[in-house]
Amino acid sequence: MPIEEGQPDPDIYTPETRALLQEADMTPEDVHAVATFTGAFQRRVLSLTDETERRRISLIRHVERDEQAFISVVSDEFFDVFDKKKHRGMVRSLGKDIRKWSALKTELGKSKAQSLTNPLLLFLLEEFHLFQGEDGRFEKLLEFMRYYNNGASTYAVKASCDEFGRNFREIESDGMLDIYLDTCLKNKTEWESTKRPDRHYGSWAFQFAKLTKVFKGDRKIFDELADMNLSVFGCSKSENFNKIYQEDMVKLRRVYGVLDKEYRSGLSHGLFDLAISVAKPGDVDEFEQAFSLIRSTFKNDLPWGINDTFRENLPKFKAYCVLMQTLNNCYPCQEFLLMSEDMLLRSAKFVKDNKRDAYFSRELVVIFAMFDSAVLDDESMMQIYRDLSSLYPGRNFSQLVIRLVRLAGVYRTDPSKFGLLIRDSGGRLDSLHHMVDIDDYQDLFGDDLSKLNEVLDCLNGLGGHAHDAGRLRDLADFYRGDFDKFKAFIKAVGAKLGIMDREIHIENYKNLFGQDVDKLSTVLDELISLDPKNVNDLKALKDLHGDSMDRFKIVVLFLRKSPVSDTAACARFIEEYERGGEPAARDYLDDQVEKSKTLIGSSLPEELRAAREYMFYVKRVFPKGNYSDHDKNVACGDNLEHLSGYHYDRQGYPVQMTGLLGYRLKDGAEEDVDKLESYQRRLNGIRSFVASRGPDNKALRKAFEEKVEAMFKSKARAFASLPNLSVKEQMLALFLTEVIRKAKESASYKPDAEVTDLIVEYKYAFQEDLEAYVVRTADEARKGKDEVSQHFVLWRELSTIYGENVKHILRHDIFGELSKEGGNTAALEECFSRAMPGDGEDLKLKSKQRDTLAQTFDNERIQHGKKRSVLQGQCVRIFGANIKFGSDAARTSFDAELDNVLQELASVGRMEKAYFFETSVPKLLVMRQRYVLDVNSRLENLFSYDINRINEEIAKFDEVLEVEAKQTTMGGDRSRVVEKSAKKRNIRGYFTKTKETANARMGAYLCIAGDEKMWKNPNYFEMVMKDEDTGKCVGLTMLLRIDAKNGKKYLWFGPNPFEGFLGQVSSEQCYRYQYSIAVEFARANGFDGIVVPSQDGQILGACTNRGGDFPDLLKASRLRDQDGQLKIVRFGEKHELGGTYGYEDGVLIWEREAA
Repeated sequence: MPIEEGQPDPDIYTPETRALLQEADMTPEDVHAVATFTGAFQRRVLSLTDETERRRISLIRHVERDEQAFISVVSDEFFDVFDKKKHRGMVRSLGKDIRKWSALKTELGKSKAQSLTNPLLLFLLEEFHLFQGEDGRFEKLLEFMRYYNNGASTYAVKASCDEFGRNFREIESDGMLDIYLDTCLKNKTEWESTKRPDRHYGSWAFQFAKLTKVFKGDRKIFDELADMNLSVFGCSKSENFNKIYQEDMVKLRRVYGVLDKEYRSGLSHGLFDLAISVAKPGDVDEFEQAFSLIRSTFKNDLPWGINDTFRENLPKFKAYCVLMQTLNNCYPCQEFLLMSEDMLLRSAKFVKDNKRDAYFSRELVVIFAMFDSAVLDDESMMQIYRDLSSLYPGRNFSQLVIRLVRLAGVYRTDPSKFGLLIRDSGGRLDSLHHMVDIDDYQDLFGDDLSKLNEVLDCLNGLGGHAHDAGRLRDLADFYRGDFDKFKAFIKAVGAKLGIMDREIHIENYKNLFGQDVDKLSTVLDELISLDPKNVNDLKALKDLHGDSMDRFKIVVLFLRKSPVSDTAACARFIEEYERGGEPAARDYLDDQVEKSKTLIGSSLPEELRAAREYMFYVKRVFPKGNYSDHDKNVACGDNLEHLSGYHYDRQGYPVQMTGLLGYRLKDGAEEDVDKLESYQRRLNGIRSFVASRGPDNKALRKAFEEKVEAMFKSKARAFASLPNLSVKEQMLALFLTEVIRKAKESASYKPDAEVTDLIVEYKYAFQEDLEAYVVRTADEARKGKDEVSQHFVLWRELSTIYGENVKHILRHDIFGELSKEGGNTAALEECFSRAMPGDGEDLKLKSKQRDTLAQTFDNERIQHGKKRSVLQGQCVRIFGANIKFGSDAARTSFDAELDNVLQELASVGRMEKAYFFETSVPKLLVMRQRYVLDVNSRLENLFSYDINRINEEIAKFDEVLEVEAKQTTMGGDRSRVVEKSAKKRNIRGYFTKTKETANARMGAYLCIAGDEKMWKNPNYFEMVMKDEDTGKCVGLTMLLRIDAKNGKKYLWFGPNPFEGFLGQVSSEQCYRYQYSIAVEFARANGFDGIVVPSQDGQILGACTNRGGDFPDLLKASRLRDQDGQLKIVRFGEKHELGGTYGYEDGVLIWEREAA
């Protein structure tokens, strides 16, 4: 709030000025009043002596100097937030009014604390002219706008400040602005306390302000409007409703009667807009009739263009509704909007007289809509009905109807041609690949049915991926409009288009073949020879071959022979090929592979770093993973100095690991194959959705957001009243809906896979390439020696997808980002609390609690500097009462959030009681509600359903190690059978922290792979494992030094062998090796113990990313005391690993023996 009159604000006036004011017994306002008199007139009026006059003039200068300095500081702060050129005039309008500048500073401080450019500031500056000379009005408006901005409708103030300004000017011109503000402020307590989801104070105030032309200065109408729930007008733009009531209070009452009754039913805004569109201006009767039809006909889905189709045409709209009701209110098809009023009614009558299932009837009417109504008599309609019935249900009837619609030009004016089309072409159309768009070939056959059939035969003869990604359409220049050329083209390259990988977009290589079919055929041969995983690599190397077919072939050869793609290595490969042919190029490549084997070792690879092929070496040795990339990781730099104080073997720790042949089912165990197929179908569904949008990631994300919005509207009914939710907020609402359903259905509950799989679809729509992941998984599975082994690999991959991947997205992208963004999270949690059976609390303080907190502000015995600590203790007791924290981390998080809220209170400039109860308490109540409900844990529990089912299957498998029959005596029989490795893996581990090994976390698919802060932490280091035969990295152990408050020193342990590596060696042997090296290091360097996360649920995800049986090996290593309890040690403070992973305690897996 602005400074109070008469008080010299210490933020504005220096101690010297305040002392002068006190000595003169004057306020700053007195000084400004005196300054208006000058010279002899001042002496005469005030009877000043010369000495007193000099003191007065000095005081005036001090006050004006301090105020100008204050204005300058606030002005600079303002332009740190707002554009100087755009808003210079607004700032100038404040003049030297120090009260306004003080108010601006206060509001600006809040904006900075909230990390947003508050539109309230702009509004106040623009509208200052409304308040000049109006006693107390500025404070009223400031209080109103601050409350409005902090209410549930924060979204509205961001979008509507300009409109508020226009409305306020109109209200002020009617002399009712003070009455309006007084009414709003009077009602705010009632609106703040209400729990009705349809009553939003901000929306109500906004709609009220927009009705100035209705009350037009009439206090009686004004009071009537003030008692209405005007927020219901927010279901559409106010100017839309004004079309109906036209600023007439009598008509407005009738419109309000409809809205007040229907607003809480969860109808979409589009239905209200449709009723407004259908009715004529000012005709409330038509509005009510239209809305009655809408309520009995539609749910929430409307076709595009329906408002324009029936604009001010109620009779035609009635006919449309008759048809929709006859079709059992099926999903409204766009084609119905093409029909005349007469045709709508005739179709409805036909469907009623010839009853079939609603699905067939709807598609039949779609076909009716394609005909000119003049040619469609009753007999023709019956024949069309018979013809269409002959194809029903068919392989994909809906897709078939779409194709028939596309071919409407063939039969639109002649119903008999439709019968010919069905009889001659129906089967062919039904057999077409789902990605064929018949429109692309219209120029080949026109309205000639015989040519159409030949085209369909050609298209149906193409197999595989010939139709993927619009390949034929992109090559249409070879045959455009020429039927004979089309047939010749299909004969020449059709089969090759079918076997080429689906991810290849042939249009990227048009510069190589132009209009030459033979060159196209050559390009296709080269592309077919390429491994699918190299498709994107070829695109990235396009500049190296340009328009040269010869160089294109060399680039393809490089990708076929090279273990990785790299521009510099490929360029040198081309040079060697052109110098000495393929043998020279292959020798060069072999030499580079050999050099790369020394990248990980006991010394820095300075020679390799200087080579142009340096990134080739890095990419070959460290596989590409997710969450980062090779360039970013290498940029982290060397940090070997972080290991300088430790004792370890610089030459590494060698071991020979046992090869793994596969897996078998344990005795008596039976795999649930149906369950596996169920998960594969779910994953294929996700894959199909992701792949259906082709390479356009923007289109995929848009489609995902539209899918989430549609699901939100149909399933998250408990949250339907919340406006303008982001896609993440809508996802959270859907997940919370599942939590609510689980609480209600208890033991009979089964998750809605369509909802829970959204989190997997989100990952692959926004973060990762699902197709590459699936290809890699399929490659790993194919390596299995039998079906059982292949199934284990698939289960292991599923445990990663539905385990760590889901938890990471939930924690970081949903919980983490929403907590940063704020938005509607609090409103979502409040709706959740109301919907949960028996769990919610009223979001208000008890009178005794309110009195306790109020006394802290009112008690003069509590020194001002100590009020914050006293208040914090009271808030912890009141808002933390009876909360069962699941972990120390949850308790710490609660305390931190509470502290942040009180820090905002302190940042206001003083510990204000009013600000605390109006702003801080609501935030603390919502925060308490979240911890009482334990939303995060409930959601993690919801998503544990799938991983628990998957782990049940994984537990049924055992490893199968290769065995060999050995001789017991020289030349004797091979009677002794021992386990051995078919291919011994010579592994060597190095304690290191070079810029090259910064890539190891990425290869392990860790979400903290690119965390530069983690890499710079001197307490973090790694043990990186290398296959000595290939030189490749095969995994790492993450290690973190933890110096506990009690003087103990612990080594945090995070083993992460690469996923592919665990498919070749024994999980147990790999774990034992990593464990033993960590123990040896801990002993040599005086550590008191080695620790892992203390909770079972944190082992997979917060310690290791490897699924399958690997987490169980970690759990089995945990030490227990004599009572069988886990040996948990506490560190006294939180120690950060990376990302959001930090630890306050850990369970021992090794501890130093007592001396």
